[in-house]
Amino acid sequence: MSSVSKNIKRLRLSSGMTQDQLAAELHVTRQAVSNWENGKTQPDLETLRSLADVFETDEMEVIYGKKTPLRGLEEYPHNKGIRIRITVLFGSLAIIFLLVRLIWLPQSLVEYSYYRFQLGPVYASLMFVRPFLTVTICLFALSLMSIWKDIRIKSRISKNLFLTMAITCVILYYGLLLLLFWRSQSFLPLPGFLFDLSVAMYFNPEYIFSVIGIAAFLGLNR
Repeated sequence: MSSVSKNIKRLRLSSGMTQDQLAAELHVTRQAVSNWENGKTQPDLETLRSLADVFETDEMEVIYGKKTPLRGLEEYPHNKGIRIRITVLFGSLAIIFLLVRLIWLPQSLVEYSYYRFQLGPVYASLMFVRPFLTVTICLFALSLMSIWKDIRIKSRISKNLFLTMAITCVILYYGLLLLLFWRSQSFLPLPGFLFDLSVAMYFNPEYIFSVIGIAAFLGLNR
């Protein structure tokens, strides 16, 4: 039995997983896992990365039985230039949306338009300016932090959960906004709890879009 085979079996058992459970995580058959552990076949490089994600470790422990040793500041960030450029991009977008809100769509104009039933500025603020401003500020702050500190999530499952949370919140926000718009056009009643939730959300969209920005960053950060 090769060291890779022994390491896969050891990591699987230490994680409390059966071969069936590991196979389900990797979208392979149980026989494939059994063949790896018996040394009959070897996982390819992509599968080794997936195994490392499932076991919340790195490829070196799967292959050699030991994690990659940390070497202080040299170990992270290995792509500092890219992170700086991304941070500058998010910061620039945040400044643009901030200027739009302060100059072209100030809160006083939005409130005046609302009471005059001129809903164009209101929907522009609720659908684009305030949400995008909040998201870009969150992404800028986290990206700036990631230049010096490793805030990546190693587990693929956790990454997918954060991405799912971000997508769900976006669907919830814009779905309720469209529902309110449809209600205003059709004059049909909206269930009380949905109406209350919608009003609370649209008075303070920064709350839900802060969650969206943080969850999206944690789910996509590499």
